Amino acid sequence: MVSDHITILLDCGGVRRRRTPFCFENMWLRLWDFKERVHYWWTGYEVRRNPSFRLASKIMLLKGDLKKWNKEVFGNLIWRKNRIIQKIVDIDKKEGKGFLSATDSNRWAECKVEFGETVMMEEIYWRQKSRALWLTEGDRNRLANAHRRGNHISRICFDGNMVTRDEDVQAGFVAILDGLEFDEISSEDKEWLERPFREEEVLEALRSCEGDKAPRPDGFTLAFFQHNWEVVKPDVMGALSSFFSDGVFEKSLNASFIDLIPKKSVVFDVKDFRPISLMGVIYKIFSTY
Repeated sequence: MVSDHITILLDCGGVRRRRTPFCFENMWLRLWDFKERVHYWWTGYEVRRNPSFRLASKIMLLKGDLKKWNKEVFGNLIWRKNRIIQKIVDIDKKEGKGFLSATDSNRWAECKVEFGETVMMEEIYWRQKSRALWLTEGDRNRLANAHRRGNHISRICFDGNMVTRDEDVQAGFVAILDGLEFDEISSEDKEWLERPFREEEVLEALRSCEGDKAPRPDGFTLAFFQHNWEVVKPDVMGALSSFFSDGVFEKSLNASFIDLIPKKSVVFDVKDFRPISLMGVIYKIFSTY
């Protein structure tokens, strides 16, 4: 049979895919050997030049190792949980048939412990995903999806003119930020800020921050530095001392995001947003002490 249909090729322009940014997951901290992994990676990086560059480079290298480890070793959290459940089910079937050995009993106990740890990591994952410290069980997906929908501004009014194109929205906010004026600090505050960094103050500043907040522009949460302080301390303090003596540090350590938080459910004007600054962990320490 010969068809008289003519094939038509439809070109829709393809799908633009953005590179997924690195995001440190606080649930990784629950793994018993995670701190040892970080120590192995961090101390193994051979980076020269100034302390500030060394710290920024190690952070970048650690991102690569964590992403690779998460993909090849840690794996998908749901897959891990389902795999453990299947092991428990298989052992239960053996017990039902009367074939349960001592080894199976030990394996069953290990699976129960591993399952509990996996569920705990899942809760930590959703709490971080939702960016809410008061997260309850029934609100996990709803909050995470609501934040995802609210992260895009589709239209906004500048000086009475409504704009809808992404390019115009971005240009409008950049123009506003370029025209901002900042207050100057007093000479007394300036003198206090110019004191040398002390390790006790740095650690106090780090501990005073909420580790469960959303990841910083560098992709790391404060919890990472809180849990791995003894590992990263020499490089962090070296960068701080270098900054105090030279007055400069790597540009990547100074990266900050300006996030616009809607003041109400429906927004049309720039005044309907409250801006907040999301700064990297190292710069957060700089600005705190």
